[in-house]
Amino acid sequence: MDGATTTEAPPSYEEVVGKFNGLIGGNPNATRVLEAADGLSRTDLDVLIANHDQHFPIKTDEDKVKFATGAAEGSCSVELQSAIGLSATAAATTAVQISRTFNRVQTHLATVDRMARTSFESTFIPIKGVSTTLRHFDI
Repeated sequence: MDGATTTEAPPSYEEVVGKFNGLIGGNPNATRVLEAADGLSRTDLDVLIANHDQHFPIKTDEDKVKFATGAAEGSCSVELQSAIGLSATAAATTAVQISRTFNRVQTHLATVDRMARTSFESTFIPIKGVSTTLRHFDI
């Protein structure tokens, strides 16, 4: 070849769904679905997103009931509750670390401002305020 690059075509929707189902295995549960999702590449996810409307699985009222029932059962599962608990703990820990980092930065800026007679801290405080506001959103 003379320096030309070749790009591989993305997998088909059916290939990605097959891969996902294979990763879930024969005994699906909330943990396996989450782990299977982690096994998909960015390209796989892009294929699923791009083809979502054409392959939307909920078409009838009966499908809606089945989905709602499955979602309710899955959300009550021990596996999902455990995963959610771990994720919530990690998110809370990260939020505390970010807050402490902002506080350290503000302290250092205050020191610089006192020594150099600058006003970096006053520029930083609104930025820190946005971070604090975002933490209080109930997502």
